[in-house]
Amino acid sequence: MGDTAYVVDLVHHLRALTVPISYGYRSARLQEAQSDDIMFYVTRFLLPYLRKETHRPWTLEALDAKTSLKAIGNSLRTNKSVFIMHNLDDFLVSPSDIAFLRSVFGERATFYPLGGHLGNLWYPANRRAILALFDPLKRRGTFEVSCKEDRISCSPPSSPTTSLGNANRRRHDAYLVDGLPVPQDAQMERSATGPTGRR
Repeated sequence: MGDTAYVVDLVHHLRALTVPISYGYRSARLQEAQSDDIMFYVTRFLLPYLRKETHRPWTLEALDAKTSLKAIGNSLRTNKSVFIMHNLDDFLVSPSDIAFLRSVFGERATFYPLGGHLGNLWYPANRRAILALFDPLKRRGTFEVSCKEDRISCSPPSSPTTSLGNANRRRHDAYLVDGLPVPQDAQMERSATGPTGRR
């Protein structure tokens, strides 16, 4: 966060950071940027930047409303390709947030009682549950999904790739499959038929 604040302040001339800077010495300014929390970044960097670029009087409340999932709730409710797996003890969500997610996603939502913020993504049972979400895609032949040693792989169906554009598109699609993110610990593998997405 500190590195981002440092660069944003420098590039956009926000003057939120006050420690003097010179061509030969910037460490103190960087240390200043790294000493604050995310709310400092939002109020001193993000909001001023948005006001400057959009010519609108952005407030913290307006930003929260605009960037919340509630702002796209109707779209999420009708998009049957979007699923959610969440932990009830995640410190980033409140009981009202969980109630909202339940109402929007219905049967497309899975909630675990424990796990914190992504804390149980590494367990085999959770990986298998994620893999099960891809079953409809496998049946439609949209993507090839496999699980070996509790690791999830995802790739487009094997087919010749004739252009670099297609190769790049397939490489990108392997990360987001019909709106579903491939797990973070997936690895990239290359084969004769194209990339297999594992992050």
